[in-house]
Amino acid sequence: YTHLSSRGYDTIDMFDDDLANLLNIDRASKIDPATGLLTFIMGTNFMEPLGGDDRECPMKPESDANKFTMFLWKMLSASESGSVGGDACRQFDVLNSALEDTLEMQTKVSKFDHLLGWTAAAANHQLHAMLDRGDPDRNRSLFKAVADEWKKIFEANDNESFMSEDLRSFANWQCDYFQQLLKQAKK
Repeated sequence: YTHLSSRGYDTIDMFDDDLANLLNIDRASKIDPATGLLTFIMGTNFMEPLGGDDRECPMKPESDANKFTMFLWKMLSASESGSVGGDACRQFDVLNSALEDTLEMQTKVSKFDHLLGWTAAAANHQLHAMLDRGDPDRNRSLFKAVADEWKKIFEANDNESFMSEDLRSFANWQCDYFQQLLKQAKK
């Protein structure tokens, strides 16, 4: 997020005051006073609630899995600027950092929630730039690491304590959907 915020500052600095006024870019309102980070990056508003809607889904709006999905999806959207090669690099960086954080989670519940959020955000964003122009070896390594973690979760015997059958089914569906996306990109 810090990297995208810094890049957002650079983008805002490119506009002179007259152009900023014309485009209705109010620099001060897009900065969090506590952190100094931008709250609006490349058209993505990070101040909007992360909960989502109250839909029929085993991943409830207030869950960590859903909040991580929405945050990561926003990060992927904020990484886009129209330079497909650059977008691909930024998308990889966002997903790789998110996976590293997920793998550091101490509890199985937290790891599951964040892995589900990672997969749902990546699948729903569809990662066009990353899959079209990203480094295939780096991408393959990242996606294999995610698959390996899912395999560990699905093969574990103690999942019932934190994963309902509906949630397990939903996670399987997200994994299948993401796998289909990756296969389509290869064609």
